[in-house]
Amino acid sequence: MANRRMICRDVVKRDHFLRLKPSSQGLYMHLLLDADDDGFVGNPLAIVRYTSCTEEDMAELDRLNYILTFTSGVVVIRHWFYHNNIRKDRYRASTAVEKQYVTLSSEGVYVIKEECKEHWLPGFWNPGNQNPTPSQPVGRPQWQPKGNNLAPTWQSDEESLATEWQSSEKEEMETDFWEKSGNPHSDRA
Repeated sequence: MANRRMICRDVVKRDHFLRLKPSSQGLYMHLLLDADDDGFVGNPLAIVRYTSCTEEDMAELDRLNYILTFTSGVVVIRHWFYHNNIRKDRYRASTAVEKQYVTLSSEGVYVIKEECKEHWLPGFWNPGNQNPTPSQPVGRPQWQPKGNNLAPTWQSDEESLATEWQSSEKEEMETDFWEKSGNPHSDRA
């Protein structure tokens, strides 16, 4: 992955982009930085987490067609070639399998090939998505090792790691902390 990326003013200075929430705009910039040389991002959820953005920010980018999301969890930046033209001697082809599902439109924007629509998840990031596409399980992805790669397994929202942590482990951690250190607010004799 390159250390330098470019940003096209024709994309980010338009009113359409400037109407995005500032957090969504920042997330888009980080996705640009972390994409491979063909505009594919293999770890979008990690980028959401370390930028302190939310999945709603990702949903906004998806809904307004700044990114395309695939069933594997990989996203591609639709306007990638507006932003970056990489010299042939520095170009490293993407290893993302999802590259075969997209093509460039006459405007130079990534679009899903008609025969590959089953690999595309429009609305994947929308919170409370009640009508998932047939290839989209209901719930959240949990990445598990599968051979040398990570593959998503799906949990329902009730079983998600965040819910489990909030309900049980947080109470245990607080209890352990006060037992070991002593409560400073308790009455000392």
